[in-house]
Amino acid sequence: MLSIPPGTRKMINQWAGPVLFGWMVYAIIQQIRDQPNLAAAKEMIVQAFSMQNSFTWFLVILLMLINWGIESFKWKVLMNCLESISFPRAVRAVFTGQALAFSTINRLGESAGRALFLSDGNRIRGAILSVMGGLAQLLVTVSAGWLALLYLQFFQPQLAIFSGVLSVSWMKILTGLTLGIILLLALLYFYPSGMVNWSMTFRIFRKYAFFLQKLTTLLPKTLTTILLLSMVRYIIYTSQYLLLLKMFGVEVSWTTGAALVSLMLMVLALIPSIALAELGFRGQISIWLLGIVSANYAGIVATAAGIWLINLIFPALAGSLMILGVRIFSKQSS
Repeated sequence: MLSIPPGTRKMINQWAGPVLFGWMVYAIIQQIRDQPNLAAAKEMIVQAFSMQNSFTWFLVILLMLINWGIESFKWKVLMNCLESISFPRAVRAVFTGQALAFSTINRLGESAGRALFLSDGNRIRGAILSVMGGLAQLLVTVSAGWLALLYLQFFQPQLAIFSGVLSVSWMKILTGLTLGIILLLALLYFYPSGMVNWSMTFRIFRKYAFFLQKLTTLLPKTLTTILLLSMVRYIIYTSQYLLLLKMFGVEVSWTTGAALVSLMLMVLALIPSIALAELGFRGQISIWLLGIVSANYAGIVATAAGIWLINLIFPALAGSLMILGVRIFSKQSS
């Protein structure tokens, strides 16, 4: 194994946070400048920062803090089978995970970022256990998207979503495929021992058996708790979207808006993307779906940008600073 000189380890430990923070600030500015749709929404976004909207902003930011507080508790519960983690340390771990997920596909770096706050011997196993939290959130997101498809088909069949490419027949096929994905995710989530045993049939995974075995020790009570916490997070996230849509003047009923937002979140969860480059993609998907019920494209884009900044970028920036004081490499690293 390649040996890392002590001086290099020390430099990485000291400068990882500031360098990551600087890169993120530069990348975010470039990402915002390169979004053509934001030009139309710029005036609306500026006007939104008025006293009459202060309570809405306060509520959305408060929900963001509650949301990440729940995620921190969720991760703490998952890590209990490895080691005891204080809640403040769990919060730091979750925000740091956001920072390292910033430039990775579907936030794959998130688990590694959180694992930095575990003891050296538990980091790999902790990163693997963290995947179960993400799997629970994905299961909730896809299930909500499936319910949204059912709601739109039965209660809003007049919407333009049922014409053109997504005709009624295609919507039924999509509903069936989504249900299949839900069943597969539920099987993987509630039967982790089966997933581990199956992976052991492949030689490449056998040498990592020690790290994977912890998945089999997760109790049904723990898995149920994690899933319920994921549901609460999802409700909070959807509520933030609806609050900003209303503030930016996008006229849509709460139920239809929740259904269309649920579809958008399912698409974002299933299609590989990078958080940094997600703003444009998020805006386009929002226009495609919410544009069915409102011609206020500027308001739709402004909402997507607001959610992107508040729920993803601000926590990631905070997490990049929380890396300070965390040893990425221990003295024994080699």
